[in-house]
Amino acid sequence: MKEFIKKFTAISMCLILAAGLAACGHGYGTDGPLEEQINIEEGDNMDGKDGKTLKLIDEAWAAEDSSDAYSTLENLQNVTEQVHDLSMELLMKGMQEGTSSMISPVSILMAMAMVENGASGVSLEQMEEAFGCDAESLSLWLRAWKSSLRTSEDTNMNVANSFWFRDSESLQVKEEYLKTISSMLDAQAYKSAFNQGTADDMNQWCDDNTYGMIKKIINTLTPQDMTVLLNATAFEGVWEEPYEEYQIHEDEVFTKEDGTEENAVMMYSREGVYMENDQLTGFRKPYKDGYSFVALLPCDGLSVADCARGLDGEAWRGLISSARSEKVNAVIPEFTSAFRMDNLIQVFSDMGITDIFAPDKADLSAMAELDGGQPLFVSGIIHKTFIEVNRKGTRAAAVTGIKVGTTAFMPEKIYDVRLDRPFIYAIVDDATNTPMFIGTTMSVAAEQ
Repeated sequence: MKEFIKKFTAISMCLILAAGLAACGHGYGTDGPLEEQINIEEGDNMDGKDGKTLKLIDEAWAAEDSSDAYSTLENLQNVTEQVHDLSMELLMKGMQEGTSSMISPVSILMAMAMVENGASGVSLEQMEEAFGCDAESLSLWLRAWKSSLRTSEDTNMNVANSFWFRDSESLQVKEEYLKTISSMLDAQAYKSAFNQGTADDMNQWCDDNTYGMIKKIINTLTPQDMTVLLNATAFEGVWEEPYEEYQIHEDEVFTKEDGTEENAVMMYSREGVYMENDQLTGFRKPYKDGYSFVALLPCDGLSVADCARGLDGEAWRGLISSARSEKVNAVIPEFTSAFRMDNLIQVFSDMGITDIFAPDKADLSAMAELDGGQPLFVSGIIHKTFIEVNRKGTRAAAVTGIKVGTTAFMPEKIYDVRLDRPFIYAIVDDATNTPMFIGTTMSVAAEQ
């Protein structure tokens, strides 16, 4: 038997957003030095190669009491549904034929919410229309969702946000913006020279906040880069019922959609929650402390792409609500997968968010302004992910970059759901059934 690689499992994500310039320029400054308006936490400063990164502390963020957080989420049920809708749309548009795919919708939303809080005018209107709610409601939902997440000695859950800006006299960062993203989204603020030392500090921040799984986000910063927004979402946990050695079967077969067979290590278990619709059958396998692995297997004759196209937010909620207590003979392969999504600008543009990507139309004036009226705009987005599922649990990581990214008595039936061919899966929090990560497995061969 293969030895277990890690004691704990992990799911992590790092999301970068950088505000870019339409033309060369340098920036920073407010109505007086920010150091005089906002406290500087000297103990957390980082020394880059060519200058120091200063951590600026604005409004202290305090998590909501869990009962208050659940109440807020209940009151914002419409936002939960919008998050589900967006999650499925991002999966469908991010998938690449024949390739295993995974995204982290909540991490993307955390980072985009930081952008949204800095947008004004038509730029803000487009984001609110695409996300299906106003910016304040989305931020309140994200704050409550973050507060509701459980941790214990068996489960670690980390959601971190940060806002980095160039130390230059011509960039006017808005104090109210820093207060908002700090109090609502727990975002740290950093002022730096935006040189190679700053890039190193950003990479170190990401490493620290993803349990060492994401060590590098960006290679260099250009003179046009004025701000960078980072989100890191990390989860460490174990299966509620770990697999025993007798449940691990070596040398079994996973059949790809083209009929190719791969050697696979299969993990057998008896689960207790079954779900289905006219295209998919599946089950939930719980981690400890309120998280679950949701596995969805296409019905015979259907491809993963076929099913993903029909899996919108309403269909997702229908599947989750179809869950019932049944015995399920579940078979999951051990697998690893790496994925890169490069088309998020196009995805968001198709959703109607266009102005923030156009230098002549973007309005991020609630975030910052430049002397001379030079525009700030979102100039690029990259999204990378990694996942490993094994007998102890799940380990995953992701990086996204955006430069400015639930009877009559009948005989008992036992359902079989054997994931020995391509399938869809998600890691969800049990309170809202929001996919923290959602993806497809087309192959169980290690992908790097």
